[in-house]
Amino acid sequence: QLKLHYQLKEKRHRVLKDTYYELQLKVGENQLYIVKELPAFIKAIKFNEVHKITETFSYKPKEHYFDAIDLALLDMIGEAITHEELYSPDFPTVDKRSVNLPPFLILDFFENLISRSFEIIRDDDSIIDQLNIEQNLPKIKFPITLNEDGSFIVNFQSLFSYQFSSYYQFLNKDHEFYFLSTEQKKIIEQIYTILPYQKKYSYQISKAKMTHFIGYVLPQLESIGEVQYSEEAETQIKQVPLETKLYLDLKKDALNVSVVFQYGEEKIFPNQTTQAQERVLVRDFQAEQALLTRLKNSGFRLLNQSYWLFSEEKMYQFIYDDLPELLEQTSVFMTDQVETLRAERDYFLDTRVEVNALTGMLDVQFNIDGITKQDVQNVLQALVEKKSYHRLQNGALIKLTDASFQAFQSLADELYFKKKDLASTSIELSPAKGLQLEHALDDLQVDYSETFKQLLQTLKQPDQFDDQVPETLNAQLRDYQVTGFKWFKALARYQLGGILADEMGLGKTIQAISFILSEKTTEKIGPSIVIAPASLIYNWKKEFEKFAPTLSVKVVSGTKDERMTIIKDNHEPDVWITSYPLLRQDVKLYKHMYFDVMILDEAQAIKNHLTQTAKATRQIQTKQRFALSGTPIENRLEELWSIFQTISPGFLGPKKEFIQYPNDYIRKITKPFILRRLKTDVLPDLPEKIEFEQYSELTKEQKQVYLAYLERIEQQLDAVVDANQFNQEKIEILAGLTRLRQICCHPSLF
Repeated sequence: QLKLHYQLKEKRHRVLKDTYYELQLKVGENQLYIVKELPAFIKAIKFNEVHKITETFSYKPKEHYFDAIDLALLDMIGEAITHEELYSPDFPTVDKRSVNLPPFLILDFFENLISRSFEIIRDDDSIIDQLNIEQNLPKIKFPITLNEDGSFIVNFQSLFSYQFSSYYQFLNKDHEFYFLSTEQKKIIEQIYTILPYQKKYSYQISKAKMTHFIGYVLPQLESIGEVQYSEEAETQIKQVPLETKLYLDLKKDALNVSVVFQYGEEKIFPNQTTQAQERVLVRDFQAEQALLTRLKNSGFRLLNQSYWLFSEEKMYQFIYDDLPELLEQTSVFMTDQVETLRAERDYFLDTRVEVNALTGMLDVQFNIDGITKQDVQNVLQALVEKKSYHRLQNGALIKLTDASFQAFQSLADELYFKKKDLASTSIELSPAKGLQLEHALDDLQVDYSETFKQLLQTLKQPDQFDDQVPETLNAQLRDYQVTGFKWFKALARYQLGGILADEMGLGKTIQAISFILSEKTTEKIGPSIVIAPASLIYNWKKEFEKFAPTLSVKVVSGTKDERMTIIKDNHEPDVWITSYPLLRQDVKLYKHMYFDVMILDEAQAIKNHLTQTAKATRQIQTKQRFALSGTPIENRLEELWSIFQTISPGFLGPKKEFIQYPNDYIRKITKPFILRRLKTDVLPDLPEKIEFEQYSELTKEQKQVYLAYLERIEQQLDAVVDANQFNQEKIEILAGLTRLRQICCHPSLF
């Protein structure tokens, strides 16, 4: 085992003027040699390499070793070398035999060094060869005496008897090292700044300044030592408890606070210059400043020796957040006007929802018990503006943080209410927003009328009503088609629109026809209009004639004059049928027409709301609007918004807001208004697959062409086989078979 000796030499930094330690190392078996290449030596130990110390002695890892404590110290020396390489301009070294100890290593290094062979050479050449490390400060005393002229003398000799290292953050006397906390280091640094060259270690303070010294400096001295007053000095100190008084007044809609700090009979105002007294008053500057800082943080501004608050919002926050604590900590005196700012009780927003029997719209009524209707309206507008308070007409500031108010804010956000929308204590909403209304008010005890409860039940379970398929429908609907028919009827009951999005082939057309027939049969309503792609308008006419022969149908097509004649014909049919392109051209002709039902077939035709076609469909005046589309969303979610903007204007809000909605939320609010079934969903309702084999005889001319071409192919095949080139002519053979198939389809394809 090799022996090590650690030598630390005290140096003074040329810029910081603070001391630091320069470390050198000696190593050997019996005789110790100074390590001239310290970085290389540490590297050799780390990587188990031989290192030459002198001509006669080398470190050999196979023969030499160090104990655990020395290895820990050597590791720290390696860290110090790395640190020095990074910050060498700050601590330049003359040679490689030494390294400077950085502050972050000093405590751990000293704790390991205690049991080792070491010496610390002070700058006065005295030597320390033992260490005692303390985490607590020594007993430092600060005597305060009274001078003949009435001034005070503070003696710092006890502190200055220790060597203070700001760099290493300790106090040192002989072999005792007291390591400081960051706060303790900061205080001692301030003292050394005040008294950098005081040889007598004392500081004279006039009587006039003693109050501030006791208030600001003394608490810091007491945190690192003991302050001792002489009997004469103590008789000149007056110490009484602080009583803080606040006087609150309301002047011209601004809150005024006058502050008085009272010590016994003496009153002190903020920023007041204190007059010299017979005895020095001990003031609690920390408590005084804490109060003034709190007022400033609350928004108060100092004007003419008092504090003013002009913002109504800040006044609300002060009254409800800060004032309750101040009432416990200080003496508060309020005028009657200030008292009125504090509401006598908490307020809650009551909500009632019902369906208007005349208009079919949702009537949402709001009330707050104990205040006027005008105040209720103003509160609703304040909530739309995201305010957390409102000032009533009687001057009281009420809190709008209760769950009932927050629920209304959520509803306002969800439905994009504007301040102008709340012109009274009630609002009118489309029944389509019923589920959104319930979602926003879900956690509250809201008064729902029976009609609104029925609406919610309809939106959640549209097939619960016993609507009968018209007897005049010339078809037998399957179960899922009956469900679709009831879905139409349920939404129509509240004049709501929807999208029937069944997969192609499940009979969207017959479900729509059965709904129109039912409306015409039971309600004796006006005409309906079907808008479809141009290729499907006559197919719709055919389907009406087949399944609803009792309905009269007119197809609007032909030239412009012909279409005008058809539309202006005095005989009004039950159903109008036109195409999207023709509607775009004839939209002005429909301007004065009113329809009961509008069906948009293949509604993806209006997936772009900016097109003239989409705009034309939105101009049609109709009571109920439905869309049919197997693919309501082909590429982007905005396509769904465009369709709903036609069938339920405003239901999904502004487009720029809609695209920010989470997909789950969109799915939830649109679920009642989109009915989609796949073939796999309704498989039990579909008939068994039926296959027919139908043979078609070739005509005489087809047979002649077929047989002639067949004979030609056979001749070519024989020649290929004889020439043993079957593999090379496979493509020609397949082409010949394709030609024969074309002849069977029609000779003109050949």
